[in-house]
Amino acid sequence: MHNAVKRLRLVIDNIDSLLVKLLSKRLKTSAAIQKLKSSGLFFSPSREKQILSKCPDQRLADVYMAVLRNSRKAPENIEWHFISAGSPKADGAAVEYFTKIFGCGIKLKKSKSVKDLKTASGKGAVIISASQRVEGDYEAAGLGKLYMYCEYRLKKRHIFSFYSNVPPAFESDLNVTISL
Repeated sequence: MHNAVKRLRLVIDNIDSLLVKLLSKRLKTSAAIQKLKSSGLFFSPSREKQILSKCPDQRLADVYMAVLRNSRKAPENIEWHFISAGSPKADGAAVEYFTKIFGCGIKLKKSKSVKDLKTASGKGAVIISASQRVEGDYEAAGLGKLYMYCEYRLKKRHIFSFYSNVPPAFESDLNVTISL
């Protein structure tokens, strides 16, 4: 049994070495893509949906979400806002999944409604909403155009939506639904 375990550990070591090389190459390639984008935000929901749809189970999807999270570099000039759903449970789930997807390095400014987002209208802003569609309220408040990049769902239930006043680099990155 001891020799069998040693042999299998060598196989795992070889796989790990290959994974490290491939992940390093992926991170460098992702950084190169971000440099080429002239507009839009730091991620492409349609691309992420495409990648995650290839995962055969949740464990592999979680690994890929970690890879995607570490492949992104959020622009420093973006303000991050969170609009409450008015429910501590829904808000908690939205923040939990937002952190799982985008990392804990992004600090969200909490707001009760779109009307609290006056500071977001003049510069690049991302709005994470635990409630349903908010772009109509944003535009009705005279804050400008708001783009709905994607909605994250878990078991067909809304978790949060990702909006920005920054136009996407690609039209295909609007109104994407990503199921976790």
